[in-house]
Amino acid sequence: MREKSKYFRLNKQQDFQRGVASPELFWQDGLTLPPGSQGYYWSRVFDSHAKGTGWDKLQVKALLPVNTLCRLTVYSSEDSLLLHGGQRGEIAQWMAPSVSQEEQQAVFAPFLALETPLKPDLLLHGVQGRYLWFGLELASSQEEAPKIQEMRLYFGGTPWLD
Repeated sequence: MREKSKYFRLNKQQDFQRGVASPELFWQDGLTLPPGSQGYYWSRVFDSHAKGTGWDKLQVKALLPVNTLCRLTVYSSEDSLLLHGGQRGEIAQWMAPSVSQEEQQAVFAPFLALETPLKPDLLLHGVQGRYLWFGLELASSQEEAPKIQEMRLYFGGTPWLD
């Protein structure tokens, strides 16, 4: 019998505000951008409360026009404390706007699990660890912008491939 999955859901402005967004991003029935701009979003850190958690899939309800960019980068770790340059800090501390994108990339690089264009359904095959977080790189055209309305992050069930 298949074990039932659990999930985290982001579907309201408050859910997305638990993450860290660049100043260009705003909420209008979803996370979006003004025309001709780009921005970055860090999710909050999701804690499964179990080491070795297998993360199953990410379902996304979004408007992703062809002439825009929405790139997803997924990270996972067994520990919430990360070490970089002799400094140890919580994952969320490294997401702060005061930390440069170059430094964030250097800190998070060992924990990179997946990098892909955002799609409505993404299997997270092989992504394991107690903690998971993701980054979204968004860019709009002069006419259209991507809009992320809802995300569901499934974990803890029997993998679909099994």
